[in-house]
Amino acid sequence: MVAAPFCLLTDRTHLKIRFAVTDNQPDFDYTFFCQKAIWFEAQYYDRRKTPEQMKNLVIMHAKTISYMIICLAMLAGAPAAGLANTSSQAIDKKTVINGSGLDVPRFAALKSNKVNMRVGPGHDYPVEWVYLRKNLPVKVVSEFDVWRKIIDHEGVTGWVHSQLISSKRYAVITAPVARLRKTADAEAAVSAIVEKNVVMELQFCEQGWCRLYHENGAGWALPAEFFGLLENEKLR
Repeated sequence: MVAAPFCLLTDRTHLKIRFAVTDNQPDFDYTFFCQKAIWFEAQYYDRRKTPEQMKNLVIMHAKTISYMIICLAMLAGAPAAGLANTSSQAIDKKTVINGSGLDVPRFAALKSNKVNMRVGPGHDYPVEWVYLRKNLPVKVVSEFDVWRKIIDHEGVTGWVHSQLISSKRYAVITAPVARLRKTADAEAAVSAIVEKNVVMELQFCEQGWCRLYHENGAGWALPAEFFGLLENEKLR
């Protein structure tokens, strides 16, 4: 008798929750980037510094250019109603400013069971979502200093600190039901049935299929059944 395929139960817990903005939540600082640019430049030209301090300020001077680009973009005449997103939009146009040097876009995974997503690249920006699932895959689409703009499996976009994500590869099932196969073949036997929102390790891909692993089951799935792989990406 052929054994029935293993079924991973639906993960009933929420992957994320919307953060309730309170009166204590800081508003957008529209002059943040302009102030930063002016401060960095003033510090750079203050020659009453030790050689070591000047060495560090050379790095800060490079940041001045980035902040000034954003500052000028904000002063270019954006409508008042759209100012709330001006700074982050200006960053997006360049995609990477003082980033990690890694490829953009790329996939990453959340490091813990609580990760705050903010509306802009800084602690002064409000938290919009709180993620509650360690290893949830996210797509990094932009970088600004130590901040990463990400997109999740539902298309929600925002900024998280770089220390809150890792380069480990995971997948989250997006199909109502994914039937994992024992080999990379549509005719192969089913090794596991996985329901939506289950997070699994993404190991490698070949022949248009990807190997997924969970402590309770593993097998091969088509990229259309999960979120966690770039289009035409070759994962070995």
